[in-house]
Amino acid sequence: MVKHLAAILIVVLTSTLDSPSTLASSGSPQTSGSDQKLKEKIVKLGVGEKVRVKVELRNKTEVKGYISETTETGFVLRDRRVNQDNALAYSEVKDVQRDSGRGWTITKWVLVGVGGFIVVGILIRRADART
Repeated sequence: MVKHLAAILIVVLTSTLDSPSTLASSGSPQTSGSDQKLKEKIVKLGVGEKVRVKVELRNKTEVKGYISETTETGFVLRDRRVNQDNALAYSEVKDVQRDSGRGWTITKWVLVGVGGFIVVGILIRRADART
């Protein structure tokens, strides 16, 4: 078991050292650093239909949907409304944020309910004080 793991580790290390991407890195270090941060952010947000995101591209456009899959070079954003997949490279993306949508969150509904309860309580108290 240990011999197999050691052999796999040696093969992986030697293949990554000999790959052209490690010998001649493409792009500036700043771009690859921001790409790495973007990858980490996407991994943190998650993949699937329940995680809606808003993606701001470097060409100043905005795309909404959910991330259906990720790769080493980018990810696939699926727009449910038009039923279309958009393959986006990390280098094209400026920022990714969770899209809460236009619906109300549970917190907002609870606050509206508590506010209504307080108003009704005040009105009942005033009505009792007058009688």
